[in-house]
Amino acid sequence: MGNYAGAVTDLKRTAELKDKYYGYHYSLAAALAKLGNYSQALERADRALALKADYAPACALKGDIFSLMKDKDAAREQYRKAAQYAPESAAMYLQRAAALDAAPRKAARKK
Repeated sequence: MGNYAGAVTDLKRTAELKDKYYGYHYSLAAALAKLGNYSQALERADRALALKADYAPACALKGDIFSLMKDKDAAREQYRKAAQYAPESAAMYLQRAAALDAAPRKAARKK
C-alpha cells in the first residue's frame, strides 16, 4: 500500500521472530530499498541469500540496488546470478544486465 516505513517496522519484528525464513529478510530488504536505505537493504538481501543461497529474487534485488548506487559491475554480477538460479526468468534478468550498458535516452523536445 506504499507505507514502506510501516512495513519496515513490522518486517523487522517478524524477521527477528522468524529469523530462519528467508522471505521475511527479502521483503524487509525490498522495503528498505524503497526507502533509499541501500546499505541496510543489501545486508538483509545477503541474510536472505545466506538462508537460501539460490534465491534469484534476492540477487535481482541486489542488482537493482547496485544499479541505483551506480555500481554497474556489481549490478551486472547479481543479475547474472539471478539468471543462473532461475533459468525460466533468465531472459528478464539478462535484459536488466544489458540495460546497464544502454545509452540513456534523450528527452523528447517540445514543439
